[in-house]
Parts: sequence; structure tokens; C-alpha cells
Amino acid sequence: MQVKPIIINRQWNGKLFLENRFIYTDLKDCSFKWKTVNTNFGNKKEIVSGNGILKSPQAKPGEVVMVEINCLDRLQNADLFLFTATDHHGNELYTWSWPVLQPWE
Repeated sequence: MQVKPIIINRQWNGKLFLENRFIYTDLKDCSFKWKTVNTNFGNKKEIVSGNGILKSPQAKPGEVVMVEINCLDRLQNADLFLFTATDHHGNELYTWSWPVLQPWE
């Protein structure tokens, strides 16, 4: 499974496009969670400003589906947005991360 390329910033609309690259598994059998993090640059401890679990979308192998994450208020105090996909066996597939603050901001 893959997340289509996107820029996430403090005005992001919460939409992610997920591509099911499995051969036999529907994405409804996987699980997804997100987290917004303030890294406190210079400190070793990060602060989680928000997190949540998504209802798994139905997407057959080869399909692309949109999911919407309601986290705009949590992004206002975050440096990073993290999105984790877990397969139907409970194994983490991947955690994608995006900087919330862009270089031009």
C-alpha cells in the first residue's frame, strides 16, 4: 500500500489518497492511525499534539481511495504529521512522515 504524494501544512484539507498495492488483500482488512507531533527542536522529548485511528476504507487491490483526517486544529501546534499503516496480521507496514512547517513558511 502507498500514500500518494502530498504536501501537508497547517492549511491542509485532511485528504490522503491511499493506493492498495496488495495482490489479494482489501484495505478494509488493514488499520491506519495518525499522529501530530511537536518535536521541540533541541530537546530530546517530542510532544504528541494529536492522534487518532481511521476507519479502514474499502479498496480492492489496485484501487486508490481517499480518506479524510480531521486534524486541522492539531496541526497548528505540530512540526510533523505521521501516518501509520498496519497489515491484516498486525505488522506495521510503514509510517510516513511529513513536515508541517514548509521551508517557505
